Amino acid sequence: MDFNKTLELNSVHVQAYNNRGIVYHNLKNYDQALQSYTKAIQLNPKYAEAYLDRARLYLALGDSEKAAQDEESAAKLP
Repeated sequence: MDFNKTLELNSVHVQAYNNRGIVYHNLKNYDQALQSYTKAIQLNPKYAEAYLDRARLYLALGDSEKAAQDEESAAKLP
């Protein structure tokens, strides 16, 4: 699936932002991954998966403090 095309058609598609972040992360394009995860969280602050995926990114970047914050945010969600 082309997540950029999805977002072109629906700029508030939270899951597309998160999934695009996963693709960028896997490609080691960490800046774009961070932007995509963060946008997903901005659009839906209750989307735990985006927090967890961003936490994994922060761990890959060596920022365990931000990773722990995102894991905690996800754990607090219903």
